Amino acid sequence: MLTHNTMSAKAYLALFLFFTTALTFGQTTVDCTASPLNNTFCYANNDNSSFVFQSSNGFPLRIVFNSGTVENNFDEVVILDSNGITDLNEETPYGNNGDLTGLTYTSSGDTITLMITSDVSNSCQSGGQTAWDYDVFCTTCLNPEVNFAAEGNCDGDGEFFISVDVTDLGSASALEITDDQGSTPVSAPGTGTYQIGPYVPFTNVTVTVTNLDDTSCAVSSDPLTFVCISDGGCELLNAGPDVVLSCETPCTELEAEIIAVPRLTTSSYLVQGPICDLPPVSGGTPTNLVIDDRWSDVITIPFTFNYFQNDYTQLVMAANGQISFDTSLANQFNGWNSAPEDLLPYTDSNFPLNTIYGAFHDLNPAVNPDPARINYFVTGEAPFRIFVLNFDNVPHFGSSCDSTFFTTQQILLYESLNVIDVNLINKPSCPGWNEGLATLGIMGNDLTEFSVPPDRNTGVWEATNENWRFVPNGQPTGASSFQWLDPTGAVIGTSPRITVCPTEDTVYTAVLTTELEDGSTEVRMDDVLVELELSFAIEVTPDVQACDQESADLSVTVSGSGAPNATILWSTGETTPTITVSQSGDYTVTVTVENCSLEKTINVQLEDSPVIDLGADIETCFEEPVILDASPTNFDPATATYEWSKDGVVLASETDATLVVTELGEYSVVVTVGFCSSTDSILIEPRSDLEVTVGDDFKTCANDIRTITANTDETDVSYQWLLNDELIPGETGSSIEISFEPNTVGTQTYTVIITKGDCTGTDSVDVTLYNIGQCVISEGLSPNGDGMNDCLDLEYLVDRTGAFSVEIFNRLGTSVYTQSNYLNEWCGQDNNNAQLPTGTYFYVIKFDQPDQEFGAVKSGWIYLNTQSN
Repeated sequence: MLTHNTMSAKAYLALFLFFTTALTFGQTTVDCTASPLNNTFCYANNDNSSFVFQSSNGFPLRIVFNSGTVENNFDEVVILDSNGITDLNEETPYGNNGDLTGLTYTSSGDTITLMITSDVSNSCQSGGQTAWDYDVFCTTCLNPEVNFAAEGNCDGDGEFFISVDVTDLGSASALEITDDQGSTPVSAPGTGTYQIGPYVPFTNVTVTVTNLDDTSCAVSSDPLTFVCISDGGCELLNAGPDVVLSCETPCTELEAEIIAVPRLTTSSYLVQGPICDLPPVSGGTPTNLVIDDRWSDVITIPFTFNYFQNDYTQLVMAANGQISFDTSLANQFNGWNSAPEDLLPYTDSNFPLNTIYGAFHDLNPAVNPDPARINYFVTGEAPFRIFVLNFDNVPHFGSSCDSTFFTTQQILLYESLNVIDVNLINKPSCPGWNEGLATLGIMGNDLTEFSVPPDRNTGVWEATNENWRFVPNGQPTGASSFQWLDPTGAVIGTSPRITVCPTEDTVYTAVLTTELEDGSTEVRMDDVLVELELSFAIEVTPDVQACDQESADLSVTVSGSGAPNATILWSTGETTPTITVSQSGDYTVTVTVENCSLEKTINVQLEDSPVIDLGADIETCFEEPVILDASPTNFDPATATYEWSKDGVVLASETDATLVVTELGEYSVVVTVGFCSSTDSILIEPRSDLEVTVGDDFKTCANDIRTITANTDETDVSYQWLLNDELIPGETGSSIEISFEPNTVGTQTYTVIITKGDCTGTDSVDVTLYNIGQCVISEGLSPNGDGMNDCLDLEYLVDRTGAFSVEIFNRLGTSVYTQSNYLNEWCGQDNNNAQLPTGTYFYVIKFDQPDQEFGAVKSGWIYLNTQSN
């Protein structure tokens, strides 16, 4: 028996299904008045035999397997219905793990075809399987003819029913309709449309219509489901377009667009289908997935993402179109095989839990491999970034598919919103491999946690510019909310849809408030203007908040065609366009033209401002306490309120006139008396004279251990080391040992930060790998002037050990070249600078100080490939 691994099995199947041809053994008539027709068959390697049976009286035929086996997952049994197309065995092509015993198939018409498609080994004739024993006989009835459809009402709770359209009873006098959900059976005494249900959205339901006179005749539907799909939004927050109203239409409905209310629990998801602008599919960080059927390395998510009520900061991508939060899959085999019956929710080695299938189908990035074809990047700004995971033009698997069919798709993860987008930019279906099956959906911790869009469960389907969004639908996990505000800041609604009836041009504000995981609050706002389409408009003086001002002039300006007929009335009783006031308070003006009036109010506050002075900027390491005093000089300090800030962040607990400063930064204070406020700021800076050095930039060899030491004259300092601006955990000493893997690319920058109190000093050193072959003495030179391997470059030995000499000998032992204090001078020339001929030469290196690897002397050979003299 030839043993297959998964990779070779796929290759064998693709190859031999392409080149083999079917052998048909003619058509056999089954006598419906006689006993069942019994057959045996022992299939061979590369066998595509087929057997066609026809009933003698036009009734359907039934095949029953009494015994027999096939090689599981490799040799497929196909049972074609009377139309010669429908595969009755589509869900069980290998029986029960290769055992065909007990399998039964019934045709819809008077013919049925049995076929075998085997690969190169492990057949019955080769001794690996047992022969088939099966019976073929006529049924005693005719199947009914039925059409099935799922029907639901998206205006209600989303429940749905299955509509059963009986167009022909077959040979039955009456039918019974049942399902696999335990619903009450429905009687069907004649043709017509019947209904069974209801069912919860996303439930996969199979309905069966049975002949009550002879239950051997029955018709079953494919799994059916239903869910209401809304468009969804493309912007985090959009208050909608501006609106114009007339006096005759005083009210309008506003509707804000939001992707989702942030931080809803992910116990369940709504499915939406928005058509939004897509991020690019290329240019991200390569996953280097260039192997067929492989999960990627662990990828860090740039934020915490909640998926089915679990927080994740890492994931893995799969060559076959999935991502999973199960990081134990990293670098493991990514199962490709699926069958029509493998409907989500479903789990086995090919369908892992905690996985987004978007979409899952057999791809092959090993074809013309490109490390960047499967890539990822982050876009947007926190706390609403989007992690984009791309599959860019990835070939399908199979010799008949990989040069013709390519998939481009994306999976997007939204920060704070925990929304998932699956964008199918181009997902064809290749029938030449795995029947062209694909699966789209999400699955959580167990089989109760899943969500699948309609018609996108495991099956044969294609998609172009198709978008699916999974939106959390649980309870809020924090103080996240949506509100509509009027111009005064008052809340006038908490639903995205609201009706307003303004009496003047009014700006309404949609506000999306999110409590983040660290307890802080993120607020997004967007405005919509509702204008009144009048023959006039008014503008008034803005609200007045003045300090040390005895009076204020208030005015109203009327514009438009109705302005000449306008009348003006202030709340003071005055009717002139401008009035002067000397008291704080609200002043209202009403302008009327015919039967339309516009009214606006101006708030006036006349107060004094406090006088404060925090002094000049300070440099300190906090050897002595620093106390700031914001007491106003023109008010009793006890009558004022104080709001201190550090670097623009309010210090909520600091409300006194004085502030004890213990950290560096820019401190500011807002001192308020009445409505008037004054602000002053001061910069508390560190000493700028802390110095530290780590030496000059240098090169090193892969896996060599080097020490970098920080030198400073300061005492009582602490050390922190960083690599490429990332903190190195545990490195807090004055020196650090380093070494690089051989595949390290580019300059590595080591930085030390010394800290003394609140003062710091820093220095950096750049370290690179030598650009010669892994720090070894080359065994071959080709001094052709192309800049590659032209000379014997021993720079790494010079840096490692110090000075040495090099002497070159020809194959006769004659010294042809010598050089003291060698670096990289020998490029195939002799001591007279003449080019040496092609051949093998020998070298002797003598070190002034013994080398750690080679000792005092190192000898060896080197092949010189040059043009003949």
